[in-house]
Amino acid sequence: MAIKGLSIPVFGRYNYNAETGKVNYAGGIINPHAISYTAEIESTENNPLYGDNMVIENDVGRFSTGTLTLETDDLIGEVTMFLLDAKTVQRQYGDEQTVDAIVFDDRMHSPVLGVGIIELHQLNDVDQYKAIWFKKVTFSIPQDTATTRGETVEWQTRTIEGTIARSDEQHHPWKEEAWFETESEAVEYLKTMLGVGTLGTLTVTSAAGTAEGTTTLTVTPEKTGANTYRYTLGTALELPDYNADCSGMTVWNGEADIQAQDGQQVLVVEVTADGYARAAGIADVEVNGA
Repeated sequence: MAIKGLSIPVFGRYNYNAETGKVNYAGGIINPHAISYTAEIESTENNPLYGDNMVIENDVGRFSTGTLTLETDDLIGEVTMFLLDAKTVQRQYGDEQTVDAIVFDDRMHSPVLGVGIIELHQLNDVDQYKAIWFKKVTFSIPQDTATTRGETVEWQTRTIEGTIARSDEQHHPWKEEAWFETESEAVEYLKTMLGVGTLGTLTVTSAAGTAEGTTTLTVTPEKTGANTYRYTLGTALELPDYNADCSGMTVWNGEADIQAQDGQQVLVVEVTADGYARAAGIADVEVNGA
């Protein structure tokens, strides 16, 4: 078996739930192309115990940290923002023209991410695809460099470097690998693991409930399969990322009136059995007796 190719970097936001001890990834994104990657791993040294003039026990070295160097054809704007938590501002120029500009400033705080990549291997003349994902990575700000074009094009790529750490979940994994017969299967696996998807839209309406201090909610479209609803009340609520962990929100059966207060908003989320977001909507609350 030998490696003969590399493709499709996938990134997802890391989220650790201390109450459940689980890690999940949400709001994931794909960068179109990979050129190369290197994962340099640092481990603790073996610590042998000597007795009778020989080694009788040995504390074997373990993973301590690592450096992930990822070279891509380019880092598109939305990926740069995702990896570094850069913000956008709308700038006006020329004759009332506007553009969204990415701003690198003191507000940046590189998020913790899961990072996936696909290696193409060949075994006995048959292609095999190895999906690799590093569980917990934080990227540093990359260097900017470019060279002017001459008589021929000299292809210039972008490289970003991150620190690999152990996950907070049980046994502290830092890398996972899975083999597939097709690239599409490997991509689908990484997308699922790293929370790449589009949050569905729920239309939520609120009307005065039957009892004083309650509201009646109507949600469309209805939840699918074994999914359930969860909700939270508040002000200035925001929609969660796709696959965000919403298990801490209140369970709702889709029918019962909800205790609420005038002036609040309600966020309703359709979630999987594990509490991960698939669709959501927000409405202003109308309360009986308000």
